[in-house]
Amino acid sequence: MKFGIISDIHGNLEALEVVLKEIKKEDCNEIIFLGDLVGYGANPNECIELLRQEKIVGVAGNHDYAALKKTSIDEFNPYAKEAILWTQKVLTKESQWYLDAFLLVNKSYPFHIVHSSPAEPSDWYYLFTIEEIIPQFNYFSYPVCLVGHTHIPFCVAKTTDGRIEIIKENKFELKSDRQYIINVGSVGQPRDRNPKASFAIYDTKTNIFEIRRIEYNIKKAADKIIKANLPPILAERLFYGQ
Repeated sequence: MKFGIISDIHGNLEALEVVLKEIKKEDCNEIIFLGDLVGYGANPNECIELLRQEKIVGVAGNHDYAALKKTSIDEFNPYAKEAILWTQKVLTKESQWYLDAFLLVNKSYPFHIVHSSPAEPSDWYYLFTIEEIIPQFNYFSYPVCLVGHTHIPFCVAKTTDGRIEIIKENKFELKSDRQYIINVGSVGQPRDRNPKASFAIYDTKTNIFEIRRIEYNIKKAADKIIKANLPPILAERLFYGQ
């Protein structure tokens, strides 16, 4: 099968539309979503409706849970907190129902799917460093664990003899004697200093995994944030990918 994989959309309709169009060119059998549909961006309902129409399966992110008041926003920075309070006000009942159906972990595929970390998905820990990533291999049995949350793409592999490898290529083969933890980056708010939307294509027949980047209309997405009276920094950072 061939999967399109997306994460951290954050209400950015312009980025989501471009990414989904690109994924459809690949004739993927299914699209998997790794959490955080809402927060930061100005089109939460529209993004939710687009995923609903496409029958995209996913897991919940911390911003999704926060928008539903299922997790605290006390640890959110002031800009994220303001965006969530705004999102709570504008979400339709239908959008709330859709978000509420997402679980924290999905094991229905030939890989482990979680937004933050396989060890403690409800605590929303970030996997930034190799020291934070390595212990996570003990908490899933599938060959591949897909995560989001940091908005920074990465791939780390563990061999059967315990060696750790950092995969630096954007396109690589998944080998049978390794386990992988892969972050596909963010559709709607990349933070690796590359403003292009990030997503992935995974072909289980060839075992080829590819993280891709694509341009979208950043100005339009940013203008919507300003028009909605959300914090201007949420618009500005889109241009710099940080």
